[in-house]
Amino acid sequence: EDGVHVLVVRPGFVRSAMTEGLQAAPFATTPEAVAAATAKGLRSRRRIVWVPGLLRFVFMALRHTPGPIWRRLPLG
Repeated sequence: EDGVHVLVVRPGFVRSAMTEGLQAAPFATTPEAVAAATAKGLRSRRRIVWVPGLLRFVFMALRHTPGPIWRRLPLG
């Protein structure tokens, strides 16, 4: 069409020099894994890339969690 492709990369916690000393969150990943998933997403013209892929399902479940349950979750 117009030659423009937008890719949204949604990484979780990335272990790097910037996050050194912080406690890693569940499903932590590496910069190399994010780069590989981004390159693969660009090649296949995906719209969204989750890194790691399991995060897609975690956030989908959280998004559909009823309000009363959401307010009881220890998220922060």
